Amino acid sequence: MERILITGVQGFVGRYLLAHWLAVDPAVEIQGIGRSKECPDSFTHTVHWAGAALAAPLPAPLRIKDCDRFRYSAMDVLEKTELIDLLRQFRPDGIIHLASLLPGAGAWELFRTNVGGTLSLMEAIAESHVGIEKLVISSSSAVYGAPSDGDLPLSEGAACMPIDQYGASKLAAEHASRILAVQERIPAVWARTFNVVGPGQHETHLFGMVARSIGSISTGVSPHRLRVGSLDATRDYADVRDVASGLRLLAKQGRPGNVYNLASGKETSARSLVQLFMDVAGLAHLEIEQETEAPRIPRHFAFIGRIEALGFRQSRSLQQSVADTLNYYQYEVAHAPELPVQMTQ
Repeated sequence: MERILITGVQGFVGRYLLAHWLAVDPAVEIQGIGRSKECPDSFTHTVHWAGAALAAPLPAPLRIKDCDRFRYSAMDVLEKTELIDLLRQFRPDGIIHLASLLPGAGAWELFRTNVGGTLSLMEAIAESHVGIEKLVISSSSAVYGAPSDGDLPLSEGAACMPIDQYGASKLAAEHASRILAVQERIPAVWARTFNVVGPGQHETHLFGMVARSIGSISTGVSPHRLRVGSLDATRDYADVRDVASGLRLLAKQGRPGNVYNLASGKETSARSLVQLFMDVAGLAHLEIEQETEAPRIPRHFAFIGRIEALGFRQSRSLQQSVADTLNYYQYEVAHAPELPVQMTQ
C-alpha cells in the first residue's frame, strides 16, 4: 500500500483530493490531518440559503464512510512534536500540504499558519527521518500580484509582487520552504493554484457568491438582483476536481525543486462568468449592481505548459463547473439538514 499524508484534508481542495485519490488508486492508504474535529457530512465553512447560514454540505461523491484506507486525526501543523510522532507511526511515502489560512485573516495569523505551519511540517519531516518520496506544497497565484498585460499569461518565472498579506505569506512560505528543502534534502515541489471553483466553493470568492445568488434566484428564493464588483476583471478558473488530479500528478511526477502553475490556462472575465451562470440557469434577465471602483488586479491567468508536459489535462469545462455548482445549491444546499459548523480545516 502506498501511504499518503494530506494536511488540511477537510478544506475545499482537501476533500476533493481525498475522494479522487481513494477512487483512482485502490492501493493507497491516506492519513488526513486538520485542526477541526472530523466532519463526515460537511465542509468546515458555511454557505447561505434563504437568509440562513449553514455548514456547507458535502457533495455525495465526497462522503467517505467506513473506508479502512482513510483515517483522520485532529492536529495542528504547528504542533511539531505531534507531527513527528505521526510521521514515525504512519511513515508516508508522499505528503500533500494544503493546510492554510485564506485571504481575509489578519497578517499575523496568515504568516503564523502559512509560513510557520509549512516550516513546522518540513522540520518534522527532517527530524522524523521518514524519507518521503515527494512533498507537494500548495501555494497560490496570489504570489504574482497585479501583472502588466505584457507578462500575461503568467509563467512560473514571472515576477512575484504580491499586493496583499495573503499573497505575501504564500510567497514567504515558498522562499522559506525552498531553503529548508535544500538544507534537509526534502524532495519538494510547489503548486501555484489559481482560482479553484466547484461545488462547495467558498462564498467569499466571486464564483461561490454568484453561484449562491443565481441558484437562489433561479429557484425563486431571492429577487432577480445581483451585486458584484467590477465585471471587467479577468481570472483563471480551474475546476476543483481537475486541481485534485493535478496535485496527485505532481506527487507522482513533479520534479523536485520546481514550481508548477495549476490552472486552466484560460482567461475569463467576471462579466462572462455571470452570463454563463445566467445561461445555465435559464435566466433571461437579471438586475446587476456593479461597483465602479477599478479592480486591484485587472487581468490574471496562467501559462500551464510546465504541468501539461507531465500529462495534466482538464476534464471539465467552466460550463460544467457552473452547472454542477448551481445544482449543488439548488438541491444539496436547499435541502440540507442543519449541521454543526466547524470553522477550521
